[in-house]
Order: sequence, then structure tokens, then C-alpha cells
Amino acid sequence: MTMRFIVEPSFWTLFPAAQIGVVIVRGVDNTRNTDACAALLRDAMAEAARSIGDADMATHSAVAPWREAYRAFGVKPAKQRSSIENLLRAAVAGTLRSINPLVDLYNTVSLRHLLPCGGEDLRAIRGAIRLTRAVGGEAFVPLGGVEPQPPQPGEVIYRDDLGVICRAWNWREAERTKLTAQTTDAFLCIEALPPTERLHAACADLASLVTAYLGGASSVHLLSMQEPEKVLPVLDQTMEGPCMEQPIVNIVGEKIALGPRRRDLIPLHQQWANDFVATRNIGAFGPVTVERETAYYERIATSNDYLSFTIYERASWRPIGSTELMHVEYRNGRADFGIFIGEAEARGKGYGTEATRLMLDYAFIGLGLRNVALTVAEWNIAGQRAYAKAGFREYGRRRQCWKMGGQWWDEIAMDCLATDFESPMLARVFLPDAPR
Repeated sequence: MTMRFIVEPSFWTLFPAAQIGVVIVRGVDNTRNTDACAALLRDAMAEAARSIGDADMATHSAVAPWREAYRAFGVKPAKQRSSIENLLRAAVAGTLRSINPLVDLYNTVSLRHLLPCGGEDLRAIRGAIRLTRAVGGEAFVPLGGVEPQPPQPGEVIYRDDLGVICRAWNWREAERTKLTAQTTDAFLCIEALPPTERLHAACADLASLVTAYLGGASSVHLLSMQEPEKVLPVLDQTMEGPCMEQPIVNIVGEKIALGPRRRDLIPLHQQWANDFVATRNIGAFGPVTVERETAYYERIATSNDYLSFTIYERASWRPIGSTELMHVEYRNGRADFGIFIGEAEARGKGYGTEATRLMLDYAFIGLGLRNVALTVAEWNIAGQRAYAKAGFREYGRRRQCWKMGGQWWDEIAMDCLATDFESPMLARVFLPDAPR
């Protein structure tokens, strides 16, 4: 059983560069972790209020594009505000309240990523969901209301076979499809106008939060003018964890897979780079702006001597980190190795060790290199163990050149030779054709 979500041509005519993210969740318990979800919302609200301060809301970078969009389909944005503007105003005023865990989680993600989020109970949906423009007069009763309030002709709406489920794009949701404590299956939607780089990270954040706090399973789907329709799967409700669409991958292991670095993941990489708990082991302690992360991506994206991969968790296809071969010298057959697991909950599961082995496989079998080296801080015991398990051996030290916890530590140099390494996978790929 499947359900279709269609963004119709009348919408793309107005907003050709928009992108829509959908998180389908099934089998959740929307009465679980109520206090914890409310606490997440309070934290996000406080941070949003602090960052906005006394700034003019109408001209804020997260609000102004939506005001312009609303004008484009004939709505006065001062009267019918986008959901992100309403949410930010409530955060600044301190009037935003907890509703139920699902709503609290999508409002948390909305405030964190400054994108409109909404949700509908899948069990109340009939037929396909369509993002389109209203003919005028379609059935709609607003959230908390009893009297019909049909949309105006040309208004951007979400609708199903029974009527409108959200008016003025993301302004007002319907009473019929609202999320309640009894909701187990939901259609959660995140919308982005240019720049759209934050959308993927926001969807990943929402999928992870829902499954972590409410259980069940989730899948993530992205729509654009180039891909305006999705067939949304009905997930097995015994399955746990978020399940994204499979990305392009080059090397597939048992638990993880490696694929090309992606421009749309720049905001996620920036988020990881600002986590000092994660970056302390690589000696990076400065704030990283999105401009800096973008410049880094641009530098390595077309490089021949810096080969970088995204690490994906195979069970969910979510990105969890990155790994690279640096300073590749093809003539001398050598390179330096680096790895970074950005998602905190993905650490300690053997993903780093497997990614390291797959990268050595790529270096020795795929590229024909002879020696791959790395350096690791003496205090990074877990890193040393993972590297040794993957095949690296210590060959020297630079003494007392790292400072951590008020102490001076050595930098340990490790390397691995092709002759000491047994290919786990690519030796079965890089083979000549059998004789005919």
C-alpha cells in the first residue's frame, strides 16, 4: 500500500526554485516522552528569541522570503502569516506552548532550522495529497474551528480528496487532519524557498528526533520541480529508526556505505563542525560559518588529490560523517587519511572502523596506492583502537605537541601498507573479465 504526494504545475509556475521535504512517520507513540519533547521546544524557543532579539521580524531573513511568496499568490502577509513567522513571533513573545510530542518536535525543528514545518494525521487523509492552487470554495474547517473557511481562488493549498488540509501554503491547518495524542502515523512537511540548503538537514533532524523520542519508523522524501511527485511507502510498523531514500553510493559495506560529498549537506557538515565534543579529537576549536564550510566544499569538490566521501548508515541511509584521502600522490603511491563521525549517536558502533577499512580498500585496490598514513592524538584512545583494528600500525611519535586537559600529549603517527592489508570488498570488484 502506498500514498502519492504530488506538487502540481500551478505551484511550480510561481515557485520554480522551491523545495519540499516530507517525513513520513508510522507506528509512533504520541504520548511518550512528553516532558522531554516540551523541553526541547523550550530550548529551541529560547535560542530563537535570543538570536532574533529586537530585529524587525518582517525583514528577518527567515521571514521576508515568505512574505514575498504570499504576496505572489494574492495573500496579505501581515494578515495571513507564514507558519515560521507566527512561530518566531510566539518564541520572541514567550507565548509558544507545548501541544503534543509530534507537534513539539516539528516546531523544535522549525525553530532550529528556520523553516516552516507542519503535520497531518495520515489516518485522516483520503486519496493523494496535493500541493496546488485553489479553485476557490474547497472544503476547509481550520484547526480549532467549526465553521467552514474556504480558500480564495489562486491561493496555495495542500489538499486531499475530501478538501483542503492546509490553507495559504503553511498558514493554517485543518481540524480534520490535526495531530492528536492518538496519532500513530503522520505526514510531516518542511518547506524551503531559496536558499534551500537547510532542508535536507532539517528533514534528517526531524526524522531522527521522532524515532528517538516516539519510536516507530520514518522515511524522508524530497520534492522539487525536477521531481514533483513521490510515491510514499507504507512502512512496516515493527521497523525501528529513520529510513531515508538511498543516496548515490560508491562503496557499500555491512553497516555503512560511502558516497560522494554533496552540496546540499553543507549545513549538516557545518553543524557537525561546530560540535566541540566531536572536533576536539581533530584539533578544530573555532566557530565554522556556512561560508567557510561552503568554501571548503568548493575546494575539495573537484580536487584530484583530496578525495572525500560522505559516510551513510545503511540501516537508515542518513549521513553520519565524512572520510577522506588527502595529499594523494599517485606517482609515489601514498596518501593521508582522515575520518569524522559527526552524529553523536553513531559513535561507538563500529561505523568508524568499517569506514576506515573501506577507505583503505579504496586506496589500495581502487587507486593502487602503496602507503596510507594518519596522525592521532595520544589521548584519543578510541581512535587509536579503531585505526589499529582497521589495519594501521604505529611507526613514530611527535612528542608533546598537543595540549588537552592541562596536559601535553604526543601525536602518534600510524600507517598501513597495501601488502599488510586484506581487501574486504573491492578485490571482488576490480577484476578483469573472465575469458570467453
